[in-house]
This record gives sequence, C-alpha cells and structure tokens, in this order.
Amino acid sequence: MEIKIISEFGKNSFEVTASDARRIIGLAMELHRDEEDSAVKNRKAEPAPVPKPEAMPEEPEEPVKEAEPVELDLSQLRQTKKASRVENLFGSDWKGEHKEEKPEQKREVDPGIEAEYVKGFIIAKCEKCGKIKGYCTKEYTNAHTCECGHETFFHDMKQLYLDCKCGSHFKYQTNLQTSEFSYKCINCGAEVDLKLNSRRTAYTTIGGAY
Repeated sequence: MEIKIISEFGKNSFEVTASDARRIIGLAMELHRDEEDSAVKNRKAEPAPVPKPEAMPEEPEEPVKEAEPVELDLSQLRQTKKASRVENLFGSDWKGEHKEEKPEQKREVDPGIEAEYVKGFIIAKCEKCGKIKGYCTKEYTNAHTCECGHETFFHDMKQLYLDCKCGSHFKYQTNLQTSEFSYKCINCGAEVDLKLNSRRTAYTTIGGAY
C-alpha cells in the first residue's frame, strides 16, 4: 500500500502494508491531538491583558499668590529697659516726652489772668499757707489743692532743672517766685540748692550740672 506524506521536508511516498498504514495514520492523529491540547494550555496560561486606566483630566493649577509686603512702623517700637525708681512711682512718661494737646478751656483766676495747664513733675507753693509740695501728674491740671484746702491756680510757671550729685536729673514746673531755695532729690534724698536765673525764667542747680 502506498502512503504519501507531505511536510515541510517535501512530498514523500512510501510502500507499506495495510497494518503499518493504519499504525502510521493513528500515530499521525495522536500527534495532531497532542499539538491541539498543548495550544489550548498555552492560551489558558497567558494572563489576560490588563486594561489601561483611563487618563484623569488634569486640574488647572492655581496661580501662586505672592505674599503681601508687611509694613512695620519703626516709630512704634520702643526699647525695653528696666524701669527706674522714678518711673515706678510716676510712670514711664514722667519726663513729658510724649506731648499731648492742652485743653482749650481755661479758668480765669483774676480779671485778665488765665490759669496755665501743666502736667508731669510739679513743685507747687500754696499762696495761702506757703507750704511747698512736689508731685507728678499724668493729666493736665491748672491748679494745686493744698492740704489746708486752699486752691492755688497756676500762672507764670517756670522750668526747674534739678541736677543731683547722685547723677539724677529732673525737670519740674513750678509757681515759685523766690530767688533761691532747696529741694530734696527724689532718688537719693539729698538736698539740692537751686536759684532763679538772671532773666527770672527758670531755676537751675547752684554749681551747675554734675
């Protein structure tokens, strides 16, 4: 019996018996089934393709805001320092560095004379009993009330500059009219001699500043 085999090697013819022919055909069919089974297994082993994620729409970026410049008023900054004894007694503004507008309203003492408004360190003399008292006021005032109850209105006020040997310097306003007098330093308690200048406009320390 002649059997023809066509393959990639060409076309071949063989003379075989009927039994060998059946065996060859059976072997060919068995090989064919093995190849189909192998192809099916390979297809199952391949992983299923993963779907690509859909691209998310990009959100528009917000513009970066520039920081607004901060204005600093250096005039409001004040150097921190230890308060002196005088500042503890009368406040940090005892020198009268921060000026305030004086009130427009004034009370008449005598016809044609108006009381002066002052604040800060004051040395006042009672015009009735003659007692002298020094004090500090943070508010403007135009009169001094003595312990005797009399009210002395301020006029013809003069500057007074007290310079003590302890190194303290104080500026007062006074209604005194005497040529010379002594007053205690509020820092150390020592007596300081003062005199009215030749123009009779201010009191200064006798001997000058120390």
